[in-house]
Order: sequence, then C-alpha cells, then structure tokens
Amino acid sequence: MLAALRALLPPDVAIAGFDVHAQLPPLKPAEIDFVAHAVEKRQREFHAGRAAARQAMAALGYPDHAVPIGPNRAPHWPEGVTGSITHSSGFALAAVAPSSACRALGIDLEDDAPLPPEMLRLVMTSRERAAAAGSADLGALGKRSFVAKECAYKAQFPLTADVFSFNALELAFDGACFVATRVDGAWADLPLVGRDDAVAGLRVAAMVVP
Repeated sequence: MLAALRALLPPDVAIAGFDVHAQLPPLKPAEIDFVAHAVEKRQREFHAGRAAARQAMAALGYPDHAVPIGPNRAPHWPEGVTGSITHSSGFALAAVAPSSACRALGIDLEDDAPLPPEMLRLVMTSRERAAAAGSADLGALGKRSFVAKECAYKAQFPLTADVFSFNALELAFDGACFVATRVDGAWADLPLVGRDDAVAGLRVAAMVVP
C-alpha cells in the first residue's frame, strides 16, 4: 500500500503507514483524550494513523509533534505542515508535506468491494449514474467514486471549511487521474486533481492542491 500511495504523490510529500495491530509508539497526551472512550477498533486506527503521521513528519525533519483532532474533527497539523490520514482494512496511512510545497493534501484508502446499490444515490450524481447506466461494473465504479470523492473532500476542507454530501461533487476520470468539481460551481478556481489505484483488494486515492 505504501508503494501504491508513493506512486500517486510527488516526491516532496512524505508518506508512512502502519498495520493497526502492530506494536506502536505511544500516543501524545494531546491525542489520548480523543479516543479514550472509543471502542478498541477505533482506538487502534487512530493510534496507527497518528504514528504514521509523526513518522512522515520526521522524514521531513519536523519535531515529534502531536496531531490532535481539531474542532471540525479533522487532524490539527503543526504550523507549517499540511497532511492527510486514512485507515481501512487494518492499515493506516499518512501523507505530509510542508505548507510551502502545497496548500492541502487528501488521501483515502478503502476496500475495493463494489459499492452497494443503495449507496449509489448518496455517492454519485444523477449525471454520473446516467453515464454509467447499464454498466456491469456500476458497483465498482461507485466504490472508485466514493474513494476519489472522500480524497477530494479531505483536500478541500482545510481551505474552504465546506461541508457537503458526496453527490455535490462530480468526477471526470481519465485513466488513473480524476478531476472533482462542485455541481453548484462553488470554489471553481480550486484545482482538485487526483490519482487513484487498486492493489491487493484495496483502493487508494491521493490529491495535492498546489
């Protein structure tokens, strides 16, 4: 998964990952309270994600900072750093870059199982569903769309603080690349261009806002 993510991002972005069941370095005091009462699965995912984030920051030469949850539930990065964390299927990944290198990052990791039919309307716009109508791989396209839109949502949020449902975003795929735009035309000047890949039963997507 690290190799797949590395291939999707520019070299000035540091990445790291952990198995959520691995022996992990302890959480920082500023992080512990956020998952103190969570179920064990959530605690392990959070713990592995923060360990990955600090390892990625260390690769860029940053001190061993905590990455607590901000008021908006997103990771609160140290000054001068931007990044993104994701976890699924027992893995946690983090991507981190200096704020001087990019404005924001988004990454997402999910299992590559087809999206259930009842979820398609929540994830895909009516135009996207119409374009894919009759496709034998509609569920697979739905999951690909879900991962790409989650990635784009994470990338835009630090810049816009905008909260919206996934069917407010529309995707254009071109091979391994995709472009996400708001259906209502909001923040049209914000370039949301990403890449994705599927490997070992998982799908990963990454986006850098230059």
